Amino acid sequence: MMTKQFLPLLPLAALAVFAACSPSSDVPEDGEPTPPPALEGTPEPVATPTATSGGDGSEIQLQGLQPEDSAGLTGDEFCTFVEEETGDFILVASGVRTSDDPNDARLKVGEYVENYVSTERGFGSMLDGTSFSGRGFALTIVPGEPVDSPEESYQQIDAQLLVQRADGGERTYEGMWSCGP
Repeated sequence: MMTKQFLPLLPLAALAVFAACSPSSDVPEDGEPTPPPALEGTPEPVATPTATSGGDGSEIQLQGLQPEDSAGLTGDEFCTFVEEETGDFILVASGVRTSDDPNDARLKVGEYVENYVSTERGFGSMLDGTSFSGRGFALTIVPGEPVDSPEESYQQIDAQLLVQRADGGERTYEGMWSCGP
């Protein structure tokens, strides 16, 4: 049975037991910590390069569109941008060949499909590259070299999709811009 005179010493005793069970410090007497031993076969961490530059530093990550994502786009002619690296359709645009109305486009950012409107009017304005604007992004198709198309009414060009975010972040996707009926 403990007496009242030993109760104030109980926290000190617990502290002493805790200190005795703790691992010893890796700091030698000269004050410099000793690094832990390297595990054999463990690769050094490598900084992964980011494809997004500027802005707040967060990645611009576009997702591949599914057929249902383009439902509701009006127009009798369509253009698509297919990313070279993944083969995904990451932008689809539509317009009316005989109209001067703005063209519509869809882009998938994360899990959200966003609508964009062309800065130029009429389907013909999209054939050799174009620009779109919408929620949080400006999109520019930068045309490259034409590619032989399997059909005469179908046009394909190597292109880049430049995605610019409102905070100054931007990312360029390499791919193919294809337009036709």
